[in-house]
Amino acid sequence: MDVQPLHDRGQTVPSPSGRVVGFVNTQAECDAIIEALNAVGVPRKKITVLFGQEGLHILERSQGKFFMGDAESETVEFAIQELSNGHVSFAVDADDRDEASRIAAVITQNGGHTVSYFGPLVAERLTK
Repeated sequence: MDVQPLHDRGQTVPSPSGRVVGFVNTQAECDAIIEALNAVGVPRKKITVLFGQEGLHILERSQGKFFMGDAESETVEFAIQELSNGHVSFAVDADDRDEASRIAAVITQNGGHTVSYFGPLVAERLTK
């Protein structure tokens, strides 16, 4: 995997605000998305990846910790299900809704699903 997953050091996931959050079924798909994002100018340092037991522990500690509420909580719950099934979760920093839409398009073209954008005041699902 080109981007190393977030390692469990007792932390919770960072706030999703200003990020596009999505999921893929395999690490190979995650690698393809990262490469495709990099090719369109999204640097690797803007991408966070969670998978495996370490990712699950981080997500479990994050349950109920977000200020905005339902959308974040639902995403954390979904991420726990995805990682429990051996899938991968990732977040990509996005400056605004337009950039989030471009990122979502790259993600879905490369096998990603259930992509959401968490803007400063709104959370919205960008894909199925």
